[in-house]
Amino acid sequence: SFSQTVVPMSHDGLLRNFIYYKPSTWDASQELPLLIVLHGLTQTAVGIMEITNFNTIAEENNFIVCYPDGNNNAWNANMNVSVSSTDDKGFIEKITAYFRLNFNTNPQKQYLCGFSNGGFMSHKMACESDDCFAAIATVSGNMSDTVFANCNPKYLTSVLHIHGTTDAVVPY
Repeated sequence: SFSQTVVPMSHDGLLRNFIYYKPSTWDASQELPLLIVLHGLTQTAVGIMEITNFNTIAEENNFIVCYPDGNNNAWNANMNVSVSSTDDKGFIEKITAYFRLNFNTNPQKQYLCGFSNGGFMSHKMACESDDCFAAIATVSGNMSDTVFANCNPKYLTSVLHIHGTTDAVVPY
């Protein structure tokens, strides 16, 4: 019952995609919040969209939600294992600019959440981005040692971290 839009976007020599949902009440005079949802390693934008139910929550709470696809189903989050060298920071910043330009989203009400590798990427964005992210929320995604050692945030960002003690892939 929800209308998602897939947008192709060229960035750093690669054709990337993201999916977004805007609430049915959207109009250009409103500065709506933007939530970007980052999938885990090997996952997809469609997959994380289907399991999170954020389209329903966006409709009920009047915000825009975006699900980007990581290159080769991964995010370059400077994790302790090398999975990607793609400019994902630049890609996500290009997405936030797209929504500010085309949908008048509020640059002070941008949010990130992510699962696993997407959670690591959320921490990296909070530490390194020139964009303001009011808050990030991660599930099973820590801040890598490299990101921690070089963390110099331009803005203060609230963090919600959810992690199970029996996570066999990413220890909390």
